[in-house]
Amino acid sequence: ALVIGGMIYYYRFAGLVASAAVFFNLIIMWATLQNLNAALTLAGIAGIILTVGMAVDANVLVFERTREEFAISGRISSAIQNGYKKAFSAIFDANITTIIAALILLHFDSGPIKGFAVTLIIGIVSSMFTALFMTKFFFNKWTQNPKNTKLNMLHLVKSANFNFLKYGKYMFIGSVLIILIGGFMLVQQRKSVFGMDFTGGFSLNVEVQKMNTNDYRSKIEAALIKNGAGPQDFNIRELNPSNNLRILLGTSMDQKGKPFYQMPIDIKIVEKQYNYQTNPRIVWVINALESQGIKATQRSLEKLDQNWTLMSGQMSDSMRNNAVWGLSLALIALLIYITFRFEFKFAMSAMLCIFHDVLITIAFIPILSLIGIPIQIDLNTVAALMTIIGFSLNDTIVIFDRIREDIQHMRKHTFPEIINHSINITLSRTIITSGTVMLALLGLVFLGGSTIFGFSLVMTIGVIFGTLSSIFIASPLMLLFHKMQLKKELDLSKQEK
Repeated sequence: ALVIGGMIYYYRFAGLVASAAVFFNLIIMWATLQNLNAALTLAGIAGIILTVGMAVDANVLVFERTREEFAISGRISSAIQNGYKKAFSAIFDANITTIIAALILLHFDSGPIKGFAVTLIIGIVSSMFTALFMTKFFFNKWTQNPKNTKLNMLHLVKSANFNFLKYGKYMFIGSVLIILIGGFMLVQQRKSVFGMDFTGGFSLNVEVQKMNTNDYRSKIEAALIKNGAGPQDFNIRELNPSNNLRILLGTSMDQKGKPFYQMPIDIKIVEKQYNYQTNPRIVWVINALESQGIKATQRSLEKLDQNWTLMSGQMSDSMRNNAVWGLSLALIALLIYITFRFEFKFAMSAMLCIFHDVLITIAFIPILSLIGIPIQIDLNTVAALMTIIGFSLNDTIVIFDRIREDIQHMRKHTFPEIINHSINITLSRTIITSGTVMLALLGLVFLGGSTIFGFSLVMTIGVIFGTLSSIFIASPLMLLFHKMQLKKELDLSKQEK
């Protein structure tokens, strides 16, 4: 709703058309997923968020190019036609690169990332249809009415002329410092920062006696924290009915200063009322609950020892290796495609920019944990990182596409001038696209609840730095590779002489 509201407010009638296209895109995705009998996981939701962001971006690209063309010709019909024509290459390349990565990840991973890849592929195909064909068909019909002579839009950035390349080194220095500090803290806090999907832990299903509340989860969370567990040490999932819960305890509970530190696996009791009493960890959980007035039912107490299981991390060695191989091949494929469509210096800059965005996002996780914001690296974080890669790549490709176009039209200008002009001319689009995605993410951060809080916050950090890096990291890197290329060509020419 926030995204749609923002689009309509800024682009007025055109924004309403774009919002209808995005809504239709979501219907196509939902129908396709239903036909595939696919369950919508958090990784799938990540794919939807990226799809919506790219669908909005496609419309923004068209509208911004239409605005430029209308300023030149003054004719709305030709402006719309040229707007779609000139925006096509950026939309096509951004979507194709994302599909390439998704197809490779789909083949190499059988875990939660597969849901992300499936949802993303479906969403991108449907968004290209709605953004490039459905809206174009509507506007073609709309312009046939002689009364429709212009599209009213707000203009956020008018005639910007910032020297972005000048500040690239400061962004680079700041990023390196954050990555080094975050990396050091990650090593120090690795046992608490990595979640149960990586480290494993313990699981206990328990049925508690009914109380005057339906929020059993919050009461159990408070009880565990009151008795020494940290917010990152456990996860509670409500089953059906709501007084049946699954308590997941991470291996971080075994660390010094935590309740399970140096706790034996079992203890011998001569006279016991329940079998679970030989397991000191279950005893701790039950005592923690009872200390806050939460009591397990009689039938649950009798079966607690059977409902206690040791969990291995879902990210097993084979799954982890598959994910690494898949990601590596995806990056190689993207490097080849971008080199083919652009040049090698464009491709290398885009890849290094992606690495930067992933590293700096991960670096922020232990930093946030240190200041009391509980975020862990788990499968939800992996899904968020995959989304960040797609968003960052899309942002970078759009700017690179404009640089490629401006190289042909600004032959008398220096390469730094061309890069700065391209960033400035696409600045309005960058702010609008990132802003609409940020609206959706901030809504999830503040209103989405604790289940998706970590995922949403990681996504928010990634979008912020993904946007900044496409301007202050990718473009200066390309300028650096351009200078290296010129130097190499100059050296070769000297050798030939």
